[in-house]
Amino acid sequence: MSDTAGIRSRVERLEDGVQQRWRALGDWVDRRFGDEEFTQAEEIAQGFKPDAVAIEEAPVPLPAHVALYILAALLVIAILWSIFGSVDRIVVAPGKIATRTPMLVMQPFTTSRIL
Repeated sequence: MSDTAGIRSRVERLEDGVQQRWRALGDWVDRRFGDEEFTQAEEIAQGFKPDAVAIEEAPVPLPAHVALYILAALLVIAILWSIFGSVDRIVVAPGKIATRTPMLVMQPFTTSRIL
């Protein structure tokens, strides 16, 4: 009986730890990507700011962050692929390239001059 109680308490502690980390992750996402909450006075003050200042102070939209992180991930994947990937075969041979069709000589019908 005490063995199952010990296992149950460990599972409960593990669940508590996971929930705490999940809440911390949610708080971080809200701080990083969430909209800023303005009080009524700040909202009124925002209306009187010049457009350039309002644009500077506006939070960066979430799709811009997503696009940046996707491009960074693709760059990292490409670099890792170039480091750890390999080419199957590299073939080098001396000689000439021969075609099956005869060589076609291009000539003008008449001679001409370019001035």
